Amino acid sequence: CKLVVFVEFPAGFKSGKRVPDQDQLAVVLSGSLRISAPGNEETLLGPGGIFRLPQAASSTHTLEAIGPEAVRLMVLQA
Repeated sequence: CKLVVFVEFPAGFKSGKRVPDQDQLAVVLSGSLRISAPGNEETLLGPGGIFRLPQAASSTHTLEAIGPEAVRLMVLQA
């Protein structure tokens, strides 16, 4: 692991499509997060949920904070 970053998205946050610049592994610390990927794949994660975002053009995705509270993540970059 090269870097650990803590990120907070406010309630109602929705990212644009993005491609990670490095392989990332993230843990949801609080809140509810929806991840949308190509092919209409959606994943909903709450506290303790873990997800991987590989560095690849095919891994475009959007992130959305669902519900009334902020989403807090711990992100590990490889």
